[in-house]
Amino acid sequence: MKRYLVITLLMITPFLISCGYVAPLENPEPELFSVFHEGDDFTILMRTEIDPDTLYVSMGYGIKSPKGYACITGAYEMVNYMVLYNDKYYDIVSGAEFNIYSAFELSDWGISVSCTIED
Repeated sequence: MKRYLVITLLMITPFLISCGYVAPLENPEPELFSVFHEGDDFTILMRTEIDPDTLYVSMGYGIKSPKGYACITGAYEMVNYMVLYNDKYYDIVSGAEFNIYSAFELSDWGISVSCTIED
């Protein structure tokens, strides 16, 4: 019985931790970034020096999307862009959780986002 309780807790803990809280970046190093796009109450920053030989994990990060769509962005965007919002720095996916921009707007601004229509 104890084993099942531990397994259940381990399975649901990530969901409980991620509900409703968006953590700012711990060590954002803003001096390595420059302004990419400015909104009314946020700024998107892009890394100023991007090594073209860097390999990125081929992984998609789900980004908050308009209703009826499922959108993702990649590791390149997670590493090379960040958002300044309310005097704190967030990764590009976390910034979307504040509803300050949409996945479509990121794409319009030149940030790689892939979207598909949900069934």
